[in-house]
Amino acid sequence: MTKHSIRLISAAIGAAVILSFSTITEAKNITLRIASGHPPGVVYAGLMKDYFQPELQKRVAKRTKHKIRFIEGYSGSIVKVYEVFEGVRDGIVDIGGYHLRRGFDTGGQIVDQHSVVGQCLVCRQ
Repeated sequence: MTKHSIRLISAAIGAAVILSFSTITEAKNITLRIASGHPPGVVYAGLMKDYFQPELQKRVAKRTKHKIRFIEGYSGSIVKVYEVFEGVRDGIVDIGGYHLRRGFDTGGQIVDQHSVVGQCLVCRQ
């Protein structure tokens, strides 16, 4: 996963979360459930834990009066590897990460594609 991909994913989800706060004016502390079927030792799950979570907390704190707290569910403790989409869709978790596929780019280099999915907090109200 490239730095550009990480920034793009975190910016998109960060923007969605921040925008959803605009209608949640009374909330000061917001708890988000973040999960992956894989442990943080797997690259994308580690990036979720070590980069995405602190970055989202930092950006929300900088732009709002809200604070983000995470309930972590890595290693399949909340959703299993093949249940991430359904877990987000059904509201079991707010943010889920998964390994999409492994392939090759045009130069023959192996490319892993990872993704993070989230659900808008406003949509669930």
